[in-house]
Amino acid sequence: MTESLREQLIKAGLAKPHADLPSTEARRRGRPQQKQHKARPAAPLASISSSATEPVSPPVLVRADKAQLREFIAKHRCNDPNAEIAFYFQQGDKIKHLYVTAEQQQALAHGELAIALLDGRRNLLPREQAKQFLAMDPARIVIFIEPAADEMSNLQEPSPSPPVD
Repeated sequence: MTESLREQLIKAGLAKPHADLPSTEARRRGRPQQKQHKARPAAPLASISSSATEPVSPPVLVRADKAQLREFIAKHRCNDPNAEIAFYFQQGDKIKHLYVTAEQQQALAHGELAIALLDGRRNLLPREQAKQFLAMDPARIVIFIEPAADEMSNLQEPSPSPPVD
């Protein structure tokens, strides 16, 4: 009854005795060697030319596009830093929120504003600018809030109903 749990597990065949376990050195020797990364030589400045005939590498184009997107968002962004009303919306299978003013909440509910995501931030944009933003980079996420059908009927004048006999 004084056997340790380890000894009981060894007797049951659920654990190996210490002698059977490989030492840490043996385990390290058995591992494949990690690849050594070679340092890339720096490109000489003379090889970089500014001629218009050479194509620009893709990473530079991506950064330029992102810079253009940031500039576009900064120009058209409608977010108010003093907004206190939480506007909840669905993004994929998650519910997210954005703080808006009462006017922005109404505009979002009527579909006049959209939510564009860039650099992890939720930006309010007018609907037309959100469409332009999406045209600039179709891979970006833009959430257009469509007004519900019952809200649309409240916005339009109801047609007179025929008299009931």
